[in-house]
Amino acid sequence: MHYLFRLLPPRDTFPSDMTPREAEAMQAHMAYWTRLMGEGRVSGFGPVAGNEGVYGLAVFEAPDDAAAEAVIAADPVLADGLCFGSVLHRFIGWNQPARA
Repeated sequence: MHYLFRLLPPRDTFPSDMTPREAEAMQAHMAYWTRLMGEGRVSGFGPVAGNEGVYGLAVFEAPDDAAAEAVIAADPVLADGLCFGSVLHRFIGWNQPARA
């Protein structure tokens, strides 16, 4: 199954006023999602500049909702308790090119 994940910042002014602890967690966050992408589990991820501010977005695969929630729970910025929020949606349909 495919999932859409939104990482919500801890405040409206993030990332322009990131603390050193938040910066360290964000580096670990990038490494975590880069590793998952290398494993073929992530279709793409990155920051988005929306009308409501900057947030993170990822599309990834997991066998079921519990596994998808475990992927999110292991994200370093969420696991570190830094007041980030998250939203997780399961696609009910997903189209992509066939893998070779």
